[in-house]
Amino acid sequence: MRPAAEWSAAVGAVGLLAAVGLLAASPPRGVIRGNAACGERCGDFVIYVERMPGVYDGAGRVVELGQRDKLFVPHVVPLLAGSTLRIGNDDPFMHNVHARKGGHTAFNVNLIFQYQTLDQVVVEPGVYRVSCEPHPEMSAVLVALENPFFTQPDQHGEFRIEGLPPGTYTLVAYDAERDRSRRRRVVMAGGEARVEF
Repeated sequence: MRPAAEWSAAVGAVGLLAAVGLLAASPPRGVIRGNAACGERCGDFVIYVERMPGVYDGAGRVVELGQRDKLFVPHVVPLLAGSTLRIGNDDPFMHNVHARKGGHTAFNVNLIFQYQTLDQVVVEPGVYRVSCEPHPEMSAVLVALENPFFTQPDQHGEFRIEGLPPGTYTLVAYDAERDRSRRRRVVMAGGEARVEF
């Protein structure tokens, strides 16, 4: 019989070879880069891959929405559905956060004190229009997405989405403020694809 140490070494070698084989068999991941013609409103745009295969859950992810000088900051917040929205009030007076999806209230919470924070899980994908009832001039948009392949363009409209396996995808440029979308078909075979909106 083999000593236990020899068996352990043999099993470890097989596991290592299997892992190397799996890594070698994994398809290369690609990058989509591009530009969205968003002018001075690039912060209102969300770029995302539509109907990505697989099931994704935002549990454990935290994104922030602030209230400062009677403004929601940032104005547009993309997040993976299931993520926690951490809401904070930096103003020395009461705010609330009333989020509606499809015209129906999704949540409605109050932040009474300055520097108060609270957490709200955003469960369902979709677009949430957010208001503050004591200050009707305040507004924000939450864009809850079904997969983590999304981003926002920088101030020049440039964007980058990484980690896409080979396949054919629909890339969406969503103007959250005006509720308008533009779509492009993208074929990924590893490497990099460039898309212009």
